[in-house]
Amino acid sequence: MDNICSPVENTLAEKYLLSRKIPKEKWKQLYFVDNISKLEQLSEKYKDRLIGEEPRLVIPFYNKDNKLIGVTCRGLANERLRYVTIRLYDDEPMIYNLNNIDYNKTIYVTEGPIDSMFLDNSVAVGNSDLKNIERLLPKENTVLIFDNQPRNKELVNLMSNSVKQNYTMVIWPNDIEKKDINDMILDDLAVKNIISNNTFSGLELNLQFTTWKKI
Repeated sequence: MDNICSPVENTLAEKYLLSRKIPKEKWKQLYFVDNISKLEQLSEKYKDRLIGEEPRLVIPFYNKDNKLIGVTCRGLANERLRYVTIRLYDDEPMIYNLNNIDYNKTIYVTEGPIDSMFLDNSVAVGNSDLKNIERLLPKENTVLIFDNQPRNKELVNLMSNSVKQNYTMVIWPNDIEKKDINDMILDDLAVKNIISNNTFSGLELNLQFTTWKKI
């Protein structure tokens, strides 16, 4: 990575990270590439497949043994594709921050990597199917944090399945309108306190989830 990308300081990526209030201590895990096509050097299978020359924020994904398994590249302007994902190993699940967590403590699981950067001991799955971690993380220590989209039928169905499988989950209060953790941070909400006070399991989770969903 170091021979293709650069640190984020003093680049377009730094401006983006500041605008999104990404904690400074997380910056060392991120990179900047001034031309996305350079990333084809990561794998032969991407040769001539990365169209465009735009700069991007590069979010690397490692497995628990610190092997790079892929990257997600976040656009820094108004690119047609906001995110471009490069997967190096098809047999390895792309779970962000899996190499930095303590499996003996509570592990928070978010959808997007950026959301996970605001929480301690957290990972991200890169999509809404948070159960992708079920073979990797101990269920008894795992808290699922879905985006706040009570009218999204697909998301509600995924959450419903997780409830049935006895996961512990965060159910966002009805007075919060922001969709994800980063937007809540930008709105100056005390996200960690909200999560602490709205984490549920068992019968109480069933009740809270039924009240939250709008479909």
